[in-house]
Amino acid sequence: MGWVIALFVLTAAGLAAVAESQRRLYRRVDRLQHTLDAVIEVQDRLREWTEDRVDAVDERAAEEHSALAQLVAESRRVASVVDRQHRRIVGLHRAVGALRPVTAVRTQEFYS
Repeated sequence: MGWVIALFVLTAAGLAAVAESQRRLYRRVDRLQHTLDAVIEVQDRLREWTEDRVDAVDERAAEEHSALAQLVAESRRVASVVDRQHRRIVGLHRAVGALRPVTAVRTQEFYS
């Protein structure tokens, strides 16, 4: 009968050790769960921050693209005006060149 009591005591001691080990394991799992929750929260904040930055950059790029498109359109209008003026100047230059001989003859006649 003594061995039954010894077996009971050993079993109780073993169960107490298992229970203590289980409590430590649960505490560790709880700490890991808190750490995981904190990591997930930081990850969510980082994702939101990144999305906000990407949206801001996209908005800025769209604004700059629009401004650039306006500049290109204005540049084309100015180039068209400059081209017309250049053609007009070339035409006037040719007309003046064509008048020079006539003007020279008339000037000689005037002074003669």
